[in-house]
Amino acid sequence: MNMEYRKEKNIYKTRMERKAREVAIRNYWKHRGTAIAWGVALIGIGLFTGWASYLFSLKHADAMPTSVEVAAEQPISNSEVHIHADFKVYLNGKAHDFSQAKYQSFERDGLGESVHLHDINGHVMHIHKHGASLRDFFSSLGIELMEKCLTLDAGQKFCNKNEKTLKLFVNGSINTDFERYQIKDNDKILISFGEDTNAAIAKQISSIASDACVYSKKCPAPKGFKDTE
Repeated sequence: MNMEYRKEKNIYKTRMERKAREVAIRNYWKHRGTAIAWGVALIGIGLFTGWASYLFSLKHADAMPTSVEVAAEQPISNSEVHIHADFKVYLNGKAHDFSQAKYQSFERDGLGESVHLHDINGHVMHIHKHGASLRDFFSSLGIELMEKCLTLDAGQKFCNKNEKTLKLFVNGSINTDFERYQIKDNDKILISFGEDTNAAIAKQISSIASDACVYSKKCPAPKGFKDTE
């Protein structure tokens, strides 16, 4: 009797233990499946968000200014501009004298604040204006420069007629911008009017001094040089 009871008890105990193990296993896989599902969902949300951000950046990339563009948009103050250019003007083969006092800017009598000549030097342009053109420079001296005509401050005109023409050379090359040309640091500018041969033009170009680089401090100054700026 006791043996049968113990046997049934053991069988019941074994069944309960097996059932408990099955419940535990089912709960384990149930919770593990839920965790995996949440993990997959979070990964999916992350991937979707990243892809959406990537597409947005591609769509708006062209509209966003680069650092170079931002810098280019910043206006350059005229106080930061200080450039110089060598020049000569030949009219019918004769160099015009810009060292005359009427063309010079002095401390008490400045002809042009942003474009001028000084130091009794008639062949170096002094520029303190961003984008200054030949029109700006010559206008400050009372001279009108146009594509086909140059008019001196005294009213004398030198205009294209027959074989005599007005020509502009910048750094040894012909230039058709004339009054629109924007002066650059260390330019060598020749304006010539007349019936000149290539040899005559070459001689005029070679006569242009090289003082602009001294004022711009890009070449050694000769002994005794004094800059009044």
